[in-house]
Amino acid sequence: MSESEEYDFEYSEEEEELDDNEVMLENLYYDSKSILDEEKDKAINGFRKIVEMEEEPGNWSFKALKKLCKIYCLSFENDKLISTYEELLQLIKKDVVTRAVSEKGINSILNKLQNKTNLIKKSNHVHDIKNLLQQQQEENATKKANGNSIANGNTKTTTTSSAGQTFEKIYELTLQTAREIRNDRLWLKTYLTLGNLYAEIREFDKLIIVLRNLHNAHEDAKEKNKKKNADGIIINSSTTNNNNNNNKNSTNNNDNSNNINTNNSKQVNEKNILSLEVFTGTIVLEIHALQILLYTAQKDNIKLKSLYEKALQIRGTVPHPRILGVIRECGGKMHMREKLWDSARRDFFEAFKSYDEAGDPSRIRCLKYLVLANMLMGSKINPFTSQEAKPYEFHPEVKAMTKLVKAYDSNEIQKFESILKKNRKSILEDDFIKLYVEELLQTVRIKVIKKTIKPYNSIRVSYLSSILSIEENSLYELLLTSIMDGVIKCKIDQVNGILIFNDMHDVKTQPNARDEALIAWTKALKKHSKLLSNRSHNLVMTKY
Repeated sequence: MSESEEYDFEYSEEEEELDDNEVMLENLYYDSKSILDEEKDKAINGFRKIVEMEEEPGNWSFKALKKLCKIYCLSFENDKLISTYEELLQLIKKDVVTRAVSEKGINSILNKLQNKTNLIKKSNHVHDIKNLLQQQQEENATKKANGNSIANGNTKTTTTSSAGQTFEKIYELTLQTAREIRNDRLWLKTYLTLGNLYAEIREFDKLIIVLRNLHNAHEDAKEKNKKKNADGIIINSSTTNNNNNNNKNSTNNNDNSNNINTNNSKQVNEKNILSLEVFTGTIVLEIHALQILLYTAQKDNIKLKSLYEKALQIRGTVPHPRILGVIRECGGKMHMREKLWDSARRDFFEAFKSYDEAGDPSRIRCLKYLVLANMLMGSKINPFTSQEAKPYEFHPEVKAMTKLVKAYDSNEIQKFESILKKNRKSILEDDFIKLYVEELLQTVRIKVIKKTIKPYNSIRVSYLSSILSIEENSLYELLLTSIMDGVIKCKIDQVNGILIFNDMHDVKTQPNARDEALIAWTKALKKHSKLLSNRSHNLVMTKY
């Protein structure tokens, strides 16, 4: 072979054309993506053009439709969202992209839907969000009234639906597709996401149905696995019998054929049953977290406590930090109802750390609950001294709680009540905190009473009433409760309106280091004085 010999590579025109088309689709996709914020309509037209240009729908059509779904989701264009999402699901059914890519794409769209429920947290009433979404939809329809609507290809037009119906339609289509393509993991994750959505918008009747279906699916999967193992044992034993009993071949063959027919009929009946392998420890923990959310909302502490302890005992899993945050937060609320302030404080701190790791806004809420539990237990430790909580000390939503802690530590009851009144929106808008505000005020008042009565053997009730800025009748009730609980030791002279303390000064106080040193010094002086007295007495007796 000579060195001057040339090698010619032949390229077909088809390959060159495909390469050019691929490059053109890629450029159009990224160009449309880059102008999305400035020229939204033009970008949408670009994404739609990709779908039309790709003769055999492939990766770029999938990406374009996924992007359109997210756009319509954020702009509350529900009808277009549903029709575009149906197109996307059709591509998934045709295996245009890999299973991993399709799962990732669907989950990203469902997460967009779920994130929209964050608006609900800013509303006092759950149903306000649906009105907000419908209002936004009407505004979008008005903007498009001039004929600038975008063609949707061969997709079917759908009637205008409410936001809630849109969410449910999207999840219904996803679940149906997951069943058709036999993707158990996608079906399970979609159902869990739907459950979280219902929990967010507090539609607990629907959440109960979701949880029932999840539990049934898990039980069916376990039952299917047991039958599969049992059938395997039967087949092995029947094979052994066939080898040992040659005279019963025909009978055994008939029995085996009957078993096969039975198994085939079972497979037909169990075709929709999920595989047990998809119910990993992490998935089971997510189901437990949903159930815990439901029990917390129902205030069913008995079932909640049992499931909470069961969830904490699950090992060998690597769940999302948000799941751990949900479990710990609900556990903290459970302990708060039982007035186990220290346990609640620990749970809220763990929940705060988990939410913080996940980047979930719920960390601020849990930090407020942590401060609340810390004050209710009468702790002298400032929760903001911890490394995790320190960066949020001056956060706008936490700043009011920081001021409360300072007023609590300095026993300034008037300042404490003033902060509550001035920051009613950031503190008292939370229904959970509102439940414990009165109890928190009582804790601060008792703390002030203990400090005030310390130097006295008796004190007038009217004087205490003026310091605490409450009526005398309310003060008497607080004092009676404190005496019964053993927090304050005193007697009430209600005729003269006086509190009388005993010799122990009626308050559970521990002597400080200075007091202990003085007591020890006094005892030493008495001992030394007695020793000197004995010696002088002995000297006098010796002299005489």
